[in-house]
Amino acid sequence: MKPHLPLRVLSKQVGLPPARDETHQTLERSPPGNRRKKTGRTEQLNIRVQPGMEERFSAAAERAKETNGAFLEKLLAEHEARGASLDKGVIPTAEARVGRTEELRVWCTPWVFQTVPKLAAERGMLVPQLIEDLLAREVERLDPHGGKFGVKVEK
Repeated sequence: MKPHLPLRVLSKQVGLPPARDETHQTLERSPPGNRRKKTGRTEQLNIRVQPGMEERFSAAAERAKETNGAFLEKLLAEHEARGASLDKGVIPTAEARVGRTEELRVWCTPWVFQTVPKLAAERGMLVPQLIEDLLAREVERLDPHGGKFGVKVEK
């Protein structure tokens, strides 16, 4: 086997290559520092926005203690939970993930329409979570032993 010659970069000598024991199984080593946890997010979304929007969005995600991707998914889930622009039969991913697969549409006054999302946000919930919580409380109040409505509220 030939001895290793010093490495050269643009006619400048940079030294000998590392020995085998310095490089053996380095691919199996975990990288130094903190590793990111796997989130299952594998698709990239590149969009053009007005100047300053990226900084505002990143700052809002940071205040919410979320990654940009998780924050964007949460915003879309909240938008979809309000029933905005969904095609017939499409279930928002976040809702399907927790078993909310039935659509319920209601007609209400402008006051109710404005108040329900604000109340949900105040309690840190999405609108469907708020409705489920309020309904569970009412069923438990009216039927504490179960049977009257065909459901038993579990805490």
